[in-house]
Amino acid sequence: MACRACLRDETLGHTLNPDTYVAFPTVGVLPNGASRVAYIVVGSEPAGDWVKTRRHASERIRRGLRNLADGPENICLQFALERWLLAPGEGYYLTDLAKCTVPV
Repeated sequence: MACRACLRDETLGHTLNPDTYVAFPTVGVLPNGASRVAYIVVGSEPAGDWVKTRRHASERIRRGLRNLADGPENICLQFALERWLLAPGEGYYLTDLAKCTVPV
């Protein structure tokens, strides 16, 4: 599904704070070189204390920050998926319950 551009949505936009609401990209299909996606792994929404302002979050995203792409927990999850779940050539997509970040 395409992004709904929630800030411009008539029924939702007025409830969101445009200073902290930021669309948050994920890492995409893993592992590199997968020939097809066999699984979709759904995580939590990317809310966090790191969202200080929209400008701050947007700058971090522009520099390459992605949800589910850093920290030991995510590395362990990706290792387990790739080691024990996938057959040769299979891949998976890590995604979020929501495609945006909001303050905690």
